[in-house]
Amino acid sequence: MNGTYLTVAEFAEFFNVSTTLVYRLIRDEVIPAVRIGDKNYRIAPETVQGIKDGGLLS
Repeated sequence: MNGTYLTVAEFAEFFNVSTTLVYRLIRDEVIPAVRIGDKNYRIAPETVQGIKDGGLLS
């Protein structure tokens, strides 16, 4: 990862999953995310790398 936070849409595209699933995983605290405003989330590159390495979404 290049060090920038991903949006939910970018995360979903990267892992080839739906945005609905990503929001559900954030809500259930499976994926840590930073909330921006009322409805926007950002996911840290370290989280993305950890999920990629750990195979959570394989």
